[in-house]
Amino acid sequence: MRSLDCILHGDDDFLLEIARNLRDCGHQIVCLITGNPRALAWAREERITTAMSMPSGLSTCDLIVHADLLRNVVPRSAPGTLALRLQARHGDPAELIAAAVAAAHPFFELAWMNEQRVAWAMRVPISTRDTAGAVVDRCHRLALEGFAELATALAREGELPEAESSPQTPVDDAVLAALHRLHFDLDAAILAALPRGVDFGSRRTHAGLRLTANGAGLTVGSIELAGPCDAASGRLLTVEADGVVIAARGESVRLGGLRHADGGELDAASIAALFTVGERQIEAPYDRACWQRMCAADARWITAIEATVPAGFAFLESLTHRRSSRTATPASNIQRTALLTPGANEAVAGPTLPWLIAAVVATTARLLDAAAVSIAVGLPTRPDPFAARLVPATFATDGHRSFAGLVLDTERFLVDARAAPMLADTPQRAGRSEWSRHVPIAILSDDVRGPDGPLQLRVELAPSQGRAPVVRAAWLEWNGEQLEPVFVAALADSLASVWRAGCSAPATAITELPLLSEEAVGAIVASSRGADVPAARDLTLVALLDAAALQHAGRPAVSFDDICLDYTELRHRVRTLSRQIRARCAEMQRPTGDAVVALLFERGVAMVVAILATLEAGAAYLPLDPQDPQPRRSQMIEDAAPVLALVAPGLESALPDRVACLTVDADGMADGPGIDGPAPAPDDLAYVIFTSGSTGRPKGAMLEHRGVANRIVWMQKQYGLQPTQRVLQKTPYTFDVSVWEFLWPLIVGAELVVAPPDAHKDPHQIASLIRRRCITDIHFVPSMLAVFLGNEGLGELTSLARVYCSGEALPTAVASRCRALLPHAALHNLYGPTEASIDVSAWSCDSGDTERHAVAPLGQPIDNMALHVLDAGLRPVPPGVPGELCIAGIGVARGYINRPALTQERFIDNPFAGSDRHMARLYRTGDVARRLPDGVIEFLGRRDFQIKIRGFRVELGEIEAALLEQSGVAQAVVARRDVGGRELTVAYLVPRGPAIDVARLGQALGQRLPDYMIPDHYVVLGTLPLSANGKLDRRQLPEVEPAEIGQAVIADPVERTLAQIWGTVLKRPQIARTDHFFRIGGNSLLAGEMMLRVEQSLQVGLTFRAVFEHAVLCDLAHHIKSDAARPAGRHVVMERL
Repeated sequence: MRSLDCILHGDDDFLLEIARNLRDCGHQIVCLITGNPRALAWAREERITTAMSMPSGLSTCDLIVHADLLRNVVPRSAPGTLALRLQARHGDPAELIAAAVAAAHPFFELAWMNEQRVAWAMRVPISTRDTAGAVVDRCHRLALEGFAELATALAREGELPEAESSPQTPVDDAVLAALHRLHFDLDAAILAALPRGVDFGSRRTHAGLRLTANGAGLTVGSIELAGPCDAASGRLLTVEADGVVIAARGESVRLGGLRHADGGELDAASIAALFTVGERQIEAPYDRACWQRMCAADARWITAIEATVPAGFAFLESLTHRRSSRTATPASNIQRTALLTPGANEAVAGPTLPWLIAAVVATTARLLDAAAVSIAVGLPTRPDPFAARLVPATFATDGHRSFAGLVLDTERFLVDARAAPMLADTPQRAGRSEWSRHVPIAILSDDVRGPDGPLQLRVELAPSQGRAPVVRAAWLEWNGEQLEPVFVAALADSLASVWRAGCSAPATAITELPLLSEEAVGAIVASSRGADVPAARDLTLVALLDAAALQHAGRPAVSFDDICLDYTELRHRVRTLSRQIRARCAEMQRPTGDAVVALLFERGVAMVVAILATLEAGAAYLPLDPQDPQPRRSQMIEDAAPVLALVAPGLESALPDRVACLTVDADGMADGPGIDGPAPAPDDLAYVIFTSGSTGRPKGAMLEHRGVANRIVWMQKQYGLQPTQRVLQKTPYTFDVSVWEFLWPLIVGAELVVAPPDAHKDPHQIASLIRRRCITDIHFVPSMLAVFLGNEGLGELTSLARVYCSGEALPTAVASRCRALLPHAALHNLYGPTEASIDVSAWSCDSGDTERHAVAPLGQPIDNMALHVLDAGLRPVPPGVPGELCIAGIGVARGYINRPALTQERFIDNPFAGSDRHMARLYRTGDVARRLPDGVIEFLGRRDFQIKIRGFRVELGEIEAALLEQSGVAQAVVARRDVGGRELTVAYLVPRGPAIDVARLGQALGQRLPDYMIPDHYVVLGTLPLSANGKLDRRQLPEVEPAEIGQAVIADPVERTLAQIWGTVLKRPQIARTDHFFRIGGNSLLAGEMMLRVEQSLQVGLTFRAVFEHAVLCDLAHHIKSDAARPAGRHVVMERL
């Protein structure tokens, strides 16, 4: 007997049984044409080619099998094509079975067809207790036996046999009609049997009990005999709380389990409104051809639902609602915001519905930076009571597409949706009833019920003779308790702007359509600037320091341990050393103007003198850390090429021999002659500070006197430091925050208190310094502030007047603790990258409602600076919309020293500068931010910390903020980690108390975050790793080993088997009882493979709906052990998620 080459085509589980049968008999499967996840998983295991459509060259195969059970349409194809069907009239096979069961037919004919010839036939018996699902199981078994006979005959004889055609199974037309639309001109016994006829178990079919009432489509869950009656068939006898009683032939029947066509529940009031006692319930006429088109399009609509791209306009949320809860609120405050429709003179084709849909899709693509956009569309008309009005639509929106191309797609979509509408219950049968809640917006005519959500776009359509309805009016309908009015108004303006622009110039690319009008752009650009202060534009740090030294000559200037220098002595030492710097540079014939002088010191008086002397000499200082690895120091020196290095005694050997050194003792004194020179100019360099680079090579930002002086002058104007106050200098001088710590007090006559080396790492030592030296002003990196607030006795630090935070996002939970523990100190959040003069914006945490924010806002720009929130095309985004934060103004760095390519990439021409030369350059920070209703900038995260989890775009900072809201968590960092080949979300936590209850923590997060944002694993640390600058060092967070993913001992044998299967499928060595299949890396394809292995190991067949509803391992095990699960031998048809 020869081996057959076979192609199999079908989408139910019967295909898998046929495939296994053929393989077991030694035949070859050339290709599996299927969308069934279990069949695909099996094919992958067996290394069989799969396809989603019919491949070419079918005639080269011996046997082509259409294995969907009871397929009635036999496509004409190559010889050797088999298809299974009922020997009955053409129609939906499920309806034929349902009719036969309900009418108590004793059998029907099942046949394998070879084209139009009967190759094998069998009478399938039906009992009066059978459900349709039981009959299908019987068909499976008998058809598989018949198929084995045919395959064997073909392998031996080379051709398929021909059987005598059997009589057609009689089917009552009246019963078939009742399966389309329930009517009551039938015997009551047949009506009562109909529920068994449509009970196909977990199989997805179009068979069902449908009833129309007052034009509304309803489904019926149960029909029971209710007793004799002599009323005319169809007369409504009683309306009950959960159903109705209607007269039929001979008896009345009770209809229960009434639901809307889409599966939504009906309450007693709704039932009473739809039915009237005494009226006759007559079968409503319907378009059978339309119904058949709807059924034929079902698979396409299921695919469309599954293809929806989850997204949302999260940036529209009200700040108060966002911080308080993520649960839905009642729609008790519905607001409307009108859209300005294009005028007739602006529109090429008029303001029609396809053009509006295209505008909505294009706007959404721009706002979400998406290559594909899914929306919900409410169709203008419903051709059938059981057709869905709300349908999914997904459109490609890559940047090269034109608006006209998008319009063509929307027109084609509407034509197809009208020709073959979606069945109302399709989402429910597909296990995706809530699909519309995961798309950003729904476009609805005024009579369409929308999805549960805070935002919809309503349209009023004018009667139109053409194919495309004309939009008479459009407005956003939104929940005022959930969304921010300013943000919604901005969205409405963007939709209208894109709509008008697209109608006026359809050939425009989607990425070029304006989200804002010219007037709105002008207003946003104007509000992006800080105060214009010309007097602070042309200053130098040296001039400011000299003026303060003369004015406050006898006052204490710098103190370190027991050393204290007044302004006169400090000025003397600074001038002496600056003259020596000039002299050494002159000896080497290297002028100091714009030259770089390296510094290598531990914290102390010598460090302060060296910084000030370098500035006065007209050079830029380059701070080097003695603790840095030698290779890193060498890279900095190579890039900066310093003309001279000032070093502490004993550190000379830490520098390359090629660098000339001048040794400076602990008092800031050096040996050697000195010469005078010109004072620095405002556009001379003040310092070069290196920051880490994405390639691993540090990059040195070059900052000028003009920008740094502007920043210090602004700080004094803003916070008013007094000569009697003291600033603690504890920040490493390689971090640019140290610049204002050094200079601000010395420019206003206050005292600079220098902390001992490494004191910034010891919160107890910092508290002691504040107490002993009566410190008034201090800076913390937020992560260090959180540690510092763990000190006891903070209430005694009454000298503190102001606390400043910068360098990282400041969680509002930390800010709240700070205000509570240090009530006498104002807390200020400052923001600025190394590439700008220290800080460019400020926010007072003591003003405004900081509880409205996950992290303290960045505030508003300082004097002579501008903060722009821009899209990828460097255009302003509307208020509330995330974009890249870009900085312009006097404080922007000159660039990266000796890195021209990188400078050109990050420092670009400012398109909003106009004639202001101080605004000519724009620095792209890579930070993601948005503008709040009051103009304040809110930090959202880094572009490189933005990830996608299960298709959803996620900011790790949002998870961190939710963790910090929990009472037992003092600090939190979230990262994505590769653990055993799976990408997991890991939360690193520092507890506030003795321990963290991880189980309770997970439950609390479940009330705050969607499930895909809940961490997969938690790591509890004593402290978070910090860099030398006191910032969080993410690179030092410990890796998570697969063995660390905890697993409680699993005693239950079903759970243990299931855990082993999950581990194999997901390639995870450890599986816990409480693991969620889709949260630990599962997807629909892997679910199919898992279900296949469950069937093999536990002899139980699962449905996709069961896996989706019982995704936690212990829950799924309980389901498997319950009566809800079916034995594997019954070949339960899969439902796709």
